[in-house]
Amino acid sequence: MKSNNVNRYMLVITILSSLICPTAVAEQKKTPEDQLAATVPRYFEGSRSYQPGDIITQSQLAEMQMYLRRTAGYISAANPRLMKRALPDQSRLIQYFYAGNNSKLLRVVAQKSGGYAGLDKLCQNTAGRNKLDSFLKTGNYQTLMQALRELPQKKSVKRLPPIYTVADFLVAVRKLAIESKTPVPGKEDPPTKSEPSK
Repeated sequence: MKSNNVNRYMLVITILSSLICPTAVAEQKKTPEDQLAATVPRYFEGSRSYQPGDIITQSQLAEMQMYLRRTAGYISAANPRLMKRALPDQSRLIQYFYAGNNSKLLRVVAQKSGGYAGLDKLCQNTAGRNKLDSFLKTGNYQTLMQALRELPQKKSVKRLPPIYTVADFLVAVRKLAIESKTPVPGKEDPPTKSEPSK
């Protein structure tokens, strides 16, 4: 008799909690991709200095991938190939970004110019670095935006794009997951041998 009351009581609590907290039920129904898209930004937001849209470095990505391996096992997001696509900690753009208050200015420029790729190209030569230094001293967006527009638009060899931000990382993970599910041409299952005809 008491166990029936306890069971009813638990059923009522379960129903009420699903009505009161529908997000808890929705969380359980998320796909692995949705869970990853929520987990990765939360991981980085745990750092006091991180702001959405910030550049992530190879070492930050490596630490996050270790966290994913520990908590979720080996998944496509923990693939070491992804870490190699992030900028090394000693790259010029990373050094600029994390010096003083530069991150605020460079974050705005990246938003206005469509990402960090142009800033990364600008850091590759002395003239570009001089323009970037001047911008960081004066905060003149127009001059820097003009310098970014004047960058030569080379057609690059088919190469995977660098991972600059959490959003770039999540896009790369999705593509890697799709590629791993797509059969590689020439690697199909070998045809089965048919019985010889009599």
